Amino acid sequence: MYLINSIPISVKLIVSFLIVAAIGAYSGYDSINKAREMTDANRVMFEKCTVAISSLGEAGKDFQRIRVNLRDLALLTDAEEVNVRRERLGQCTASVLKNLADVEKTLISDKDKEHFRNTMEAWAAYRPHMEELISLEKDGKTKEFKSSLFGSAFVLAKKFEADLTLLTRDKVATAERLAKENQTRAEQSIATTTRMVLGGTVMAMLVGIVLSAMISIPLRRVARVAGEVAAFVELVAKLRAECPWDGEQTHRTLTRHLLEETYEVLEALGAVGDGGAAVPSDAYDHLEEELGDLFFQIVFHTTLATEAGAFGLADVARGIHHKLVHRHPHVFGSVEVDGTDQVVANWEAIKKQEKGRASIFDGMPADLPALLYALKVAKKASSLGVEVAIDLDATDGTLPLGERLLALVVAARRADPDVDPETELRAAAAALRDRAKAIE
Repeated sequence: MYLINSIPISVKLIVSFLIVAAIGAYSGYDSINKAREMTDANRVMFEKCTVAISSLGEAGKDFQRIRVNLRDLALLTDAEEVNVRRERLGQCTASVLKNLADVEKTLISDKDKEHFRNTMEAWAAYRPHMEELISLEKDGKTKEFKSSLFGSAFVLAKKFEADLTLLTRDKVATAERLAKENQTRAEQSIATTTRMVLGGTVMAMLVGIVLSAMISIPLRRVARVAGEVAAFVELVAKLRAECPWDGEQTHRTLTRHLLEETYEVLEALGAVGDGGAAVPSDAYDHLEEELGDLFFQIVFHTTLATEAGAFGLADVARGIHHKLVHRHPHVFGSVEVDGTDQVVANWEAIKKQEKGRASIFDGMPADLPALLYALKVAKKASSLGVEVAIDLDATDGTLPLGERLLALVVAARRADPDVDPETELRAAAAALRDRAKAIE
């Protein structure tokens, strides 16, 4: 019972929904599978219609060429031109036969076969006249005889074209019908699946509503964020490729800009403070702008790494995601903690294990500002149970200045674990500056 109660409510809801959905999907599998089979059969028929329509179109074009060449053949007197037209007629005739043979392979219904049979009969009646016109010697027949023969061929040609058009129209209509049936079946399948999965019980509908609020909204938010980030990554890549200044930058030359943007973010954060109603109206606008500038530096360095074949922004995101999950076992695992001190201690222990370091002090940047460095050392020492003796009332001057400053940092941290001595000192210095400027 304890194990069940320890499962988050969101997981219980998802499992309940999946069970109901599985029951509904299983009961409707047969009907959905049949609809899929009918859709696949329609798709095959549709593809055959597409082939037939293409072949009929080519046959129609070839036949038009036949008529043009026959007309020229009946009127020309030059032997060389006559032979050219005869050769073209032979090529077009062979092409017509090939395309009609391709059409025959696609015949499905009795109506298709009847129209095709009529088309072939028209072609069979027309072809002897065409061949006779081809075989005529220019000096062997009178002009009147040729004209009469061409006239008969023209009449039969009209019938063949009409049958060809009818067959093409029928194929197009069949293709449109199949496409519409496929769409209807797809919609019916979706409707059937929806009814069977969501219509089983009232609980299934309620779970679906809850899941929509829990899943679809976050997914839309993620999609929007991902789209903006992807567009910005493309922008930085374009700047690298087309802007001379951006194209010349390296990790080293960008270091100064990264530091400047970091300090500008810190300044903007000073205006926001702890948030709340007292924050000036434009403070968050300023913070948003400065965070964007800092994000540009992050993406810029990532772009340089991508160009070097080292890693990309997705790798950076994946890495920090994995790190945060691993270092929060009290959130994503079964570890229990009593407070923030234990969270910090666990973090340091996990980090030490991850890095394979002999000491939790390994890896601390030596170039950190002194107050921040002192604060980090004090936190790490405290996680090991090592505390600094504090005697801020000592006035004999026996303590060196550095130790007195360290004692101030430790005392401030004990009074407020979230305190940032660097920020506090900067704020105090800024206040002194403002007072001095007021009387300047």
